[in-house]
Amino acid sequence: MYLHVPTNPTDPDVVICTLHASFAKALDYNAQDDAKGKDIAAKHWKTLDEQKQRDMAAQRFEFRDFLGTAYYREINLKPMP
Repeated sequence: MYLHVPTNPTDPDVVICTLHASFAKALDYNAQDDAKGKDIAAKHWKTLDEQKQRDMAAQRFEFRDFLGTAYYREINLKPMP
């Protein structure tokens, strides 16, 4: 999670990040990752019912604007000789 100082109304103030081993893994569907995410959500919301989870999350979206999803790649530059 990162905090960001917005410079215009379309900039986020909070950025939630997920780290993946590779760019391909971030874009490809994986049943194990999906099951793990559902398990985490069930523990967080204290219910396995996904519709109840969506209903509870909807209250949070009332005071936040969802701006979308963006993908970023980390690069590591080698020092110049």
